[in-house]
Amino acid sequence: MGIDQGFVFQSVKCVRPIWCTTAVLEHHLIQMTLDGTTDTIDQIAVKAGGGTFVRYVVAWRCGAGVVQQIGLPSTAGEVFAIRRAAASQGLAIETLDPREVLAEPRCSAARAVWALRDRDVDPAMRIAVLSALAEGQMSLDELCAQVPGPADPIPAIASLACAGDIRLDLSASFGPDTPVKIAA
Repeated sequence: MGIDQGFVFQSVKCVRPIWCTTAVLEHHLIQMTLDGTTDTIDQIAVKAGGGTFVRYVVAWRCGAGVVQQIGLPSTAGEVFAIRRAAASQGLAIETLDPREVLAEPRCSAARAVWALRDRDVDPAMRIAVLSALAEGQMSLDELCAQVPGPADPIPAIASLACAGDIRLDLSASFGPDTPVKIAA
């Protein structure tokens, strides 16, 4: 897929819309959005050889920015350009193996939660979920037991996680034992 092909990715943590050209990048952006350690997500464009622009994701964690490249740059000019751009902004560079981004069950768990991002959350359900979590972290199963029906709370919980209101630990899976806590 060429740089002109793709779509715009947007989440609550994105400083601006992120141009997304690969499925691996989309999965990475979803995982960073749901990751409680990522504060904000941005993108920089680096002019590489031949006048083309290559876009890199910048993750900000605890006030420190890290340029994240998925896989190795394809040319020496691209390597030089990203190093220069990162250094000029005081950013470190982190190379991610695409296999890490696509590792299961985390990738599928994040995708399942992200699929529910646009669900409307009833105000009473929002208050019930946030009130239950005010007592501290609990499993998804425990949280669901504390939130009154009749509606299934799972879509609301997933939507609240995508909105940045709560945190889900998706390192294992998205299931009854998934730890849930209020966002700090």
